[in-house]
Amino acid sequence: MFPLDCLVEACLRSSRGARFLFDSTMFALVLLATTILSLGAYRSAIPVPLLSGEDSTVHLGPREALLFPVVGSAMLLCLYFFFRSIQTFYIMLSIIAAGISCFLCLHPLFTFHSRWRPLGQDMNSVLCALTSLAITLAWVVTNHWLFLNLLGGCMCIVMLSVVKVPTVRVALILYAGLLVYDVFWVFFSHHFFAHNVMTEVAQSEAVNPVQSAAHTLTGATPALPPLSLPAKLSIPALRSGAHSAMLGLGDVFVPGLLVAQCFRLDRLFTASPAAWSAHPAGAHSTGSPLVPGPPRLFAASLVGYVLGLSLAIAVSLHFEAAQPALLYILPCVVLAPLARACMLRRAAAWLSCPTDDTAHPLLPGAPFKA
Repeated sequence: MFPLDCLVEACLRSSRGARFLFDSTMFALVLLATTILSLGAYRSAIPVPLLSGEDSTVHLGPREALLFPVVGSAMLLCLYFFFRSIQTFYIMLSIIAAGISCFLCLHPLFTFHSRWRPLGQDMNSVLCALTSLAITLAWVVTNHWLFLNLLGGCMCIVMLSVVKVPTVRVALILYAGLLVYDVFWVFFSHHFFAHNVMTEVAQSEAVNPVQSAAHTLTGATPALPPLSLPAKLSIPALRSGAHSAMLGLGDVFVPGLLVAQCFRLDRLFTASPAAWSAHPAGAHSTGSPLVPGPPRLFAASLVGYVLGLSLAIAVSLHFEAAQPALLYILPCVVLAPLARACMLRRAAAWLSCPTDDTAHPLLPGAPFKA
C-alpha cells in the first residue's frame, strides 16, 4: 500500500509545481524572456548600428563550440573565488557593457523618429547616448529591478546580434557541452566546493561604485543599495504569497543562438525556396516534394523555448530547489523546429544550411535590411 502521508506529500509537491501557471511573477518572467529572445532573433538578421563592419559578427565554429563550456567554467570559478577582489573592475566593465548595449538597442528607435522631426543623425546619436546614460545611472543609483532587466535584456539582444552559429549542427555541438556544464555546476558543484557555485555567482552583489567613490572623495558613505549585476533577469513577487523569479541571461542567450538561426533560416527559405534543395544537404531530400507554405521554424523554436522554460520553472517549484534550466530548455528548443523541419521533409537542410551571405550565395540581401 502507498502510505497516505506519501500521497499527501506527492499531491502538495504537484500543486507547487503547477502553481507557476497562476503565478503572475512566473508568467511575467516567461513573457520577458520570450520577448528578449524574439527581439534578439530579429536583430540577428539586420546590421547592428556602429558594429556593422566586416568584423562585427562572431561566428562560432565547432572548435569554439567545444571550448565554450570550458571557458565558461573558468570564468565561473574566477567569479566564485575572486569576486570580492575583482568586483570593482568587474562592475565597471559591466556598467560600460550595459551602457553600450543600451545605446545599440535604442539607436534604431531614435533613427526612426528622425523621419518625423528635423533632427540629424548626429543629434539622434547624442539623444540616444544621453538616454542610455540616464538609464545606466538610474540602475547604478537605485538598483531597481526594472533597470536591471532593461539593461540585461539589451546586453542579451546585442550578444545575439553579434554572436551567431553558422549552422544548426554547430549549435547542437555547443548545446551538448553546455548541458554537461549546466548540470554539473548546478547539481554537483556543491560536492567539490563549499556551496552551489552557479547559485552563489548568480546571487552575488557588488559594492555600489557610487558609494565607494563618495567614501574615497569625501569620507561620507551614502546609503545606496548593493548593485546586482545585469547577468540575470529578476522579478520580485508581484503579489502577496507569490514567488520572486530569477533567470540567468545564459538561459536566454544560449537557446537564443538556435532560435535566431531558425529566424534567419525562415527569412532565407521564404525569400528563396530553392535554397532548401540547392544546398548540398538538400541531396538527402531529393525526390521528396517540398511542403508548400512558410517554414515557420522560428515559431516552432519559440514555442519550444516557452515550453522548456515553463517546464524548468515547474520542476524548480516542485522540488523547491534551483534547477539547470538549460536541461529542460535546450531539448525543447531543438526538438520543436526539428519536428517542423521533418514535416517539411527538409531536416538535413535545416541542420546544415548556413545563413550568412558569404557562406550561402542564395541568401538575398534585401530581406536583411532594416
